[in-house]
Amino acid sequence: MPGRPRPDLRAAAFSTVAQADIGDLAERLHRIGVLAQFFDTITRLPPEQMDVTVLRYLRGIPDHAVPGIVGLPPANTHTLDHHARGALDQLRPNPGSQE
Repeated sequence: MPGRPRPDLRAAAFSTVAQADIGDLAERLHRIGVLAQFFDTITRLPPEQMDVTVLRYLRGIPDHAVPGIVGLPPANTHTLDHHARGALDQLRPNPGSQE
């Protein structure tokens, strides 16, 4: 859908269980930064891939329930999930980069 606004998911990094259990403040802030970058990367996916990714992996919706939510056949949502995971591997910043 052209012109669809991209959500800003970075704030969600502050609400994750993964960072909440870290006692060391410096490590916690580092983890929040990594998660915020990951969530920002998710928003660069095509809209349908982003929807499936957010539902499955950020909201924890079971894979069998996603097709009914997004209104697509199960085979389509499976393909979108597969392509989204591949795209995230390609979009993921290089850990050694300074970005």
